[in-house]
Amino acid sequence: MIPSLAGRVTAIVFEPRSFSDASSFVVWVGTRDGVVLRIDGETTRAFRAFPSSAVRTLTFSADAASILTSDEAGTVSVRRTADWLREDDFTSTQPISRAHILGERAYATIDVRRNGFIWSPDDGGALVADPICVDGVKPAAFDDFGAAPLGNRFTLRSSLNWMLWDRPSNRVTSTKGPVDGSKLAYMSGITGLSETGGYFFIHWDELKVFDVETAKRVWDSTIVRGASCAALSDDGNVLIVGGREGHITVVSGPSLPRVSVRPTADEIERVTLAPDASVVCWLDDSGGFGIVDATSGAELVTRARGLELVG
Repeated sequence: MIPSLAGRVTAIVFEPRSFSDASSFVVWVGTRDGVVLRIDGETTRAFRAFPSSAVRTLTFSADAASILTSDEAGTVSVRRTADWLREDDFTSTQPISRAHILGERAYATIDVRRNGFIWSPDDGGALVADPICVDGVKPAAFDDFGAAPLGNRFTLRSSLNWMLWDRPSNRVTSTKGPVDGSKLAYMSGITGLSETGGYFFIHWDELKVFDVETAKRVWDSTIVRGASCAALSDDGNVLIVGGREGHITVVSGPSLPRVSVRPTADEIERVTLAPDASVVCWLDDSGGFGIVDATSGAELVTRARGLELVG
């Protein structure tokens, strides 16, 4: 670990269009001093996102033509990926925990107080926030969301349950809760959604993956001990689990062998999957990051190399 860079990396995302195989990837990294870096092999380009505050979130549009960044104060900036020219700016009253680019000048966000909003221009062209609601009137409270490719249907996750939300009507169309929390033995666990919200997972007493439309269990397995975070592939077939002691474990369904590697001694804070689930990026709680091949467990970017790239 390089002491001068401790805690430097705060956010990371894969560039969607860059993937062809496990050795071909482009990642974008956000840092604590407001800089965003594009890392393509040995080439690194740096862009200033915010004057001094840390980058909290990074997300791409579906075609990767635009990238959205937010900072710890709730300031949001949308830039053109190719040349970093500004496309939009707006400010949330709270820090944003997840964002999604729905289309031209249309965005979805959820903040740290579990408030979800759709941002779009008013008659004067300024971006305004409309709350994501249960019934068109009452705001919905939820922890995270996944958005379908066209942006008209969201899956809203709330602890052990999820809601299917229709954007045109601004209403929740159904609520699913196949897991009975009163029957869980452990006091804590992890739940989450695939990127576009088609699948829900729970990593608690057991590992279970559900189809969100039907609430039917797709597959299950035993949990990974000492888990600190997890991410599910968009097809629901692969779960990446980060551990408190620095392990990354790849669970590919109930029958295939698990792949496990320990690329850091620090607790894994976040794991992110490439769109094709072939590559995993991890971020630890000291600000280090690296990239692992999800099939073999090979370290494509070690922690030491990651810190060199952002240095």
